[in-house]
Amino acid sequence: MRWLLVLLLVIPFSHALVVESTGMAGERPVLYGDTIAYERSGVIYVYDISRHEEREIARGINPSLFGYTVAFETPETDADLNEDGDSDDLIIQFANVQDKKVTSTRAVGRNPKAFSSMIVFSTKESELGVDFSNDGDLDDDVVRQYDIDKNETINLKAVGDYPVLNQRSLVFLTEEGQVSTDLNSDGDKNDVVLRVFDKDKRQVANTKIAASAPAMAKSGNTVFASEGEIVLFDSLSQKSTELNQSGSLPTISGDVIIFERDGELYGFSLEAMNAARLNVLGSQPSLFEDIVAFVSPEEELGDLNNNGKSDEFIIRYAKEEDIDGDDVSDFVDNCPAVINADQADSNSDGIGDACEEKKIVSKNAEKSEEEKAEAVPESTSEPLAERESERGISWYWVLLIIVLLPFACYYGYKYYKKRQKSFGF
Repeated sequence: MRWLLVLLLVIPFSHALVVESTGMAGERPVLYGDTIAYERSGVIYVYDISRHEEREIARGINPSLFGYTVAFETPETDADLNEDGDSDDLIIQFANVQDKKVTSTRAVGRNPKAFSSMIVFSTKESELGVDFSNDGDLDDDVVRQYDIDKNETINLKAVGDYPVLNQRSLVFLTEEGQVSTDLNSDGDKNDVVLRVFDKDKRQVANTKIAASAPAMAKSGNTVFASEGEIVLFDSLSQKSTELNQSGSLPTISGDVIIFERDGELYGFSLEAMNAARLNVLGSQPSLFEDIVAFVSPEEELGDLNNNGKSDEFIIRYAKEEDIDGDDVSDFVDNCPAVINADQADSNSDGIGDACEEKKIVSKNAEKSEEEKAEAVPESTSEPLAERESERGISWYWVLLIIVLLPFACYYGYKYYKKRQKSFGF
């Protein structure tokens, strides 16, 4: 029975979040409430988590979601969506996820971001032949804003792309080459730098931080990757904090950040200032309150939607829980199956000391069982394929197995002997 002991020791520490699959292929998921918007083969879809239901919205890519409004960009191809006499523009559109009614802003642009009744996006001056930034050329990307209530497009005259916003501020990226200025003072003009537009003063402030596409919480806290490191930025005070975590594509909600590292998801608590390895294969995370949505590769996990293929990216999600009951959310718990309120992590690898110790015990038990002559040191972390699971296994299931297994074996054996006797062999 020693093999059973080994199994019971390993199982609780091989799983983390309780992950659910939508069963739908897609990319670039964005989350708001119980709705996930994403794109698949040039079409925008939304998935209702509570109803487990997918709805097609419209032709488009690169969705953004706020409330019931999903904004996206649509190539005109065979339709002149902005009525300018051609069909080769990229148009910002939006739709209501409930009635699926699509509205065209008639504005040429890309990378839309919805917030409240506003949609911000960037437009290439060269596509319209308009010097929106008034700098004498047509070489810039310029941030513009569409007011849904007023049906009006506003030129903010800020050179940049990938805008995000809240009530007070708008954060975006600017290529130094477009403004012919060394914005981060590093001696060249080859960088992409984070800048802030004050909506009240209508002024642009330079942060001098090289950055990738940012994500912003309602509070104004913004996260992004800078040279492969996750950075927190307060858009109001304009102060930045390096979190000493390598990664990419961070998303933020409240005091929780989730990001990608080497194809896995990690969580970071701004309250405790510690990271947790979530043991989930995933990328492109989107976090809203107590749910995170992301995509997972079938190539490494198998046919997740049972359609006979194993080459798609599947939209999945996880809800915030506290499996071990230590008052630390599983989104940021570095040992989710063991009570460790202190979250001690001596080697800062995102795996709590409590889990490291348990894994060492289980590994030693396994080696003893197999009577290995020469013990070879093994990694304390399980292979990705073994760690990943559609659903985590809580401690109470393990307890249930321990309690019921002896009874099952005993009565199963008695039933077997009874059947033998009744059939005369």
